[in-house]
Amino acid sequence: MTLLGNERLVLDSSSNHVGKLSGLGVRIASVAHELNSPLSMITGSLDLLGKYVDALAHYAEAAGGSRSRSELQRLHEQLRIDYVVANVLPLLDICREGGERLGYLIQQLRLYGRRDGDIDSQAIQVADLMVDVVREACAGRSPDARVQVDPVDARVHGEPVALQRAFVNLITNGLDAVAGVPKGRVWFTASVDDSTQQIRISVQDNGPGVQAELRGRIFEPFFSTKPGSSGMGLGLAIVREIIESHHGTVHLCDTPVGAHFLTTLPRVD
Repeated sequence: MTLLGNERLVLDSSSNHVGKLSGLGVRIASVAHELNSPLSMITGSLDLLGKYVDALAHYAEAAGGSRSRSELQRLHEQLRIDYVVANVLPLLDICREGGERLGYLIQQLRLYGRRDGDIDSQAIQVADLMVDVVREACAGRSPDARVQVDPVDARVHGEPVALQRAFVNLITNGLDAVAGVPKGRVWFTASVDDSTQQIRISVQDNGPGVQAELRGRIFEPFFSTKPGSSGMGLGLAIVREIIESHHGTVHLCDTPVGAHFLTTLPRVD
């Protein structure tokens, strides 16, 4: 082999190595992004639980003192003790769910790059999937975060955690977009196209939308429209990867107000 041939082999090997390192970097960043959502569920719920514990401790201390019944009643109402007690167990459930999801994601990380049969798939009820998505996306957020859900009685075939992750990313983007918008809303709807047997799942918001010059880039890895470092730019890239791996499609629709993402997935009996 000539010297030039050897140099070409070295260059090709180096190029492949750089490509692998680049792919590894994207994968590591993607893993961090995937883990962030259940971590946010846990930390957001723990923050609220900390406030609830403080309120209960304050009320217990007052109840053990010399305050009159009327004073305790006023404090009870001021601290919203009934509301606090009613919400402690649901918040603990969210923490437990987030921990379980973290454990599952850690076990499944190596499978995310091999979606051609290596991941256990199952029939998924779309209505149940949508409920789980909204619960996770809204966990720890302000009560003003409004998501209007219109499910459909149909099933898709796929990996539940992966599909939930895709739609949580879309709902989260929508909620971020309408934060601070008067009467901000996110619509999460599903329907069946009988002619194609495709399930159409739509996530639409009435936020500021996506600028025309950016629409062609929003599914690129590491591209983000969020200000500063508030977004890693992987959410929509992950959405596309997951939906396409389930033989579906996702695209940004033209709409006069806000952003409208439409996904399609094959319906199964």
